[in-house]
Amino acid sequence: MAYIDYKYYSEQYVGEPLDEEAFPRYLRRAEEVIDSITRYTVKQKGLASFDDFVQEQVKTATAAQIEYYVINGLEVATDGKLPESFTVGKVSVTTGGGSAGNGGRSNAVAPKVRAALEQTGLLNRGVGVW
Repeated sequence: MAYIDYKYYSEQYVGEPLDEEAFPRYLRRAEEVIDSITRYTVKQKGLASFDDFVQEQVKTATAAQIEYYVINGLEVATDGKLPESFTVGKVSVTTGGGSAGNGGRSNAVAPKVRAALEQTGLLNRGVGVW
């Protein structure tokens, strides 16, 4: 089951405008990122198995990742490169291109995603002791 739907993205999160027809593609790529950085915990247990706070943070993180793709282009999901320039509304930005992140490393995760998931425990990379 999807972490969010188009109505959540457009009405509750109020993200950058995105056509409803294109939404499933962006959602799938965003969920791949969320699953990867949470070590597939949400996917394995199911979103409904978490308390309301964690559920809302996962939804926010998913919407933030979709918005990141809307602003920077979905290509960031595959090649990790930010566009040389882009326009959002009346604002145009020229970045000079190159890879997203530090040291030429790809960073296809929106900063707001990590911020939303930070306090949920889902980013914990610790290994339990048996």
